[in-house]
Amino acid sequence: MASNPITDENVMKKFFAEHLEIFGGARGISSIKIFRHDPSLVISQTAVLAKYEITAEMTDGSSRSFTLRGSSDPSQNRRKSYFILQALRQAGFDQGPFQVQKPLGYFEEYHFLLYENFPGPSLMQDFDKNAPDCSEKIAKGIEWLAKFHQTELPSLPRIYYDWGNEIKKFQKLKTDLVTKFGDPQKRISQAADTLAETEKKLFRPQEFVLAHGDFQPNNILAANGVTSVIDFNDAFFYDELFDLIYFQVQTLYMLRHRRMSGLETSVDSAVKNYLKLRKIRHSTLVEKKIALFTAKTLLRIKILTNHQLGSEILREIEMYVRKAV
Repeated sequence: MASNPITDENVMKKFFAEHLEIFGGARGISSIKIFRHDPSLVISQTAVLAKYEITAEMTDGSSRSFTLRGSSDPSQNRRKSYFILQALRQAGFDQGPFQVQKPLGYFEEYHFLLYENFPGPSLMQDFDKNAPDCSEKIAKGIEWLAKFHQTELPSLPRIYYDWGNEIKKFQKLKTDLVTKFGDPQKRISQAADTLAETEKKLFRPQEFVLAHGDFQPNNILAANGVTSVIDFNDAFFYDELFDLIYFQVQTLYMLRHRRMSGLETSVDSAVKNYLKLRKIRHSTLVEKKIALFTAKTLLRIKILTNHQLGSEILREIEMYVRKAV
């Protein structure tokens, strides 16, 4: 496993000692424990995520424990996340039932975003332990999303939609799928190419909002009546229905994989509530967007599946592609 400065105990102890302002009244660091996030669960191969348990010596002679989290990536995505978190907290996501974690700084030398830890489990962790309040947390997660999409962030530089980047994403997805599954009948290629052509026709970039980009159960946290969302590394201005449908499709797939079909109704109800909160009425255009985003999300899911399940998903993708056109 390649070494990274943000998971090196000596490097980070020196780093925190040089940034005692983070701890508000500390005069030194007495101990640090670093827990690296499982790399197999991180989509980006260049990203590193870590949790820090730190004991600081305070100026009054007492000791105080802190739990922080950080992530690093050579791209500018962590820097982008830092400004998004700042803007959201200035817009009201620093208090009340819907929040984001407090960013403590972005440090260019390590491409390192540091932020406060949130005490609650993720929605995915709740699924894994079959927690009794999963339905409520699904509903609150979607309410968080509705508030996020309606929030104006005038201090945030626009992260413009780039059609060239969208084409590159489709091409990479298609290449990865063909490499894994083969495509003798060109079904994967045709589906991806048709989705790309359809997306360009359906969208009006002037109507885009800030989209999270990876809104799914691993990134939704809840505890003590507060719902928080993490990981804005893929955020950009886009059609708001993408976040909603991405969540719906990813979550339903996760639930079926875990044989937790009883929560599917909760997901569908939460999606309907979002449309109501955002005053989005069903129309031919909305139905086409939903079909397109469903197919697009299924393409991402397909690359993680085995060949038998992948074949079933491909048939489902083709069905939604026909609905989107």
